[in-house]
Amino acid sequence: MGDMDMRTRTSLFCGVLALAIAVSVLLKGKPRLPQLFFTGLAGDIGLWYLAQWLYHVVRSDLWARFTSVLAVLLPQFAVQFFGAIIGSHFAAFFFAVQLIGGLLLLSSFFVPLALILLAAELYNILAFHLTMSPAGIAVPLVACVLWVLVFLQYRDSFSGVLATKPVTQG
Repeated sequence: MGDMDMRTRTSLFCGVLALAIAVSVLLKGKPRLPQLFFTGLAGDIGLWYLAQWLYHVVRSDLWARFTSVLAVLLPQFAVQFFGAIIGSHFAAFFFAVQLIGGLLLLSSFFVPLALILLAAELYNILAFHLTMSPAGIAVPLVACVLWVLVFLQYRDSFSGVLATKPVTQG
């Protein structure tokens, strides 16, 4: 293990972590449809990372082919997972946060709060596109640039949040 490069070690770590997450969801009782699709997605990601690791360790074409098959399955699991999220009305929470953040920005009331709400949303959207749907990354990147432009106008409101050693009360 000492002679592996950082990418190979990271692939092993991410694969084991994703599979552990998938197994932990299954062990929490009777999973419903969204949990099953999430388990499939996490399992596929975990197996993809482990196949990457095995390819770098063993250097066999078998693992390169296995990685390709898992990469093809990844968007299918993602679509099924998001379909289950929308079907379970869990997505209403995300949409509500986006709507509230957008309305606060448009009204110019509580803009720092709106920026915090939208930062969490943008992070999740960006993480999804970076890991599962890179082809659709352009719009989230533009949204992030716009968020930064608004943030820069209100950065003084975040001075306490961004302090390395914040001052305590009392």
